[in-house]
Amino acid sequence: MIDNKKINIIGAGIAELSAGCYLQMNGYNSEIFEMYNKPGGLCTSWARKGYTFNGCVDWLMGSNPYPPFYNIWKEIIDMEEIQFVHHKTRFDIEVKDYEDKHGDNVFHLYTNLNRLEEYMKDIAPEDSEVIDEFIQHVRKLQKYDLPPLIEKAPEVRSFWDKLKMVKYLPFLSYIKKCVPITNYDYAKKF
Repeated sequence: MIDNKKINIIGAGIAELSAGCYLQMNGYNSEIFEMYNKPGGLCTSWARKGYTFNGCVDWLMGSNPYPPFYNIWKEIIDMEEIQFVHHKTRFDIEVKDYEDKHGDNVFHLYTNLNRLEEYMKDIAPEDSEVIDEFIQHVRKLQKYDLPPLIEKAPEVRSFWDKLKMVKYLPFLSYIKKCVPITNYDYAKKF
C-alpha cells in the first residue's frame, strides 16, 4: 500500500465497490462505508411498507465474452464463476383494454429477434410492414459494437485511438436520425 494514502468511500453500490477495488489494485488503502446491512446499492432488493423493490441486475452489458464491457468486468469480477441466465423475454407488458386474438392482454418482448418478429406478425399481421421496419432498425443497430475506447480514459487515449472512431460515423449518423423520434410517436405507426 502507498504510505499514508487512504480513501474513504461512502456507499457500497457497484460504482463504489469498483472504485474501492481499483484503488486497492493501484496501491491505495480504501475503506467503504454503507448505511445498510448489505452492499450492492440498487443492485439489491429491499422491502418497504409491504412492498419488495427489486433493483437487481436483470440486464448486463458485457455478459458475453467479447470486448469491451466483458474485459472491464473481468478486471474486478471472476466472470467465469457467474452463471448468467438468458431469459426468453426481456419483459412482459400488461396492456389495459387490449386482448389479442389468443385472448392474451400481455405483450411479450422476446429477446430472440426472429421470435419477436414472428410473434408481432402473429398478433398484428396488418402491421407487417411496420414490424419489418422496426426489426430492420434493431438488426442494423446490432451490427455495431460499442467503441473499444471505453477501455481507456479520455486522458490517456492516443491520436490513433481517437482515429479509430471514424468507423463509427455511419452509426452516429444513423442514431442522429432516430433520436428525434419518440417511442410514443413510433408506437403510433402500429
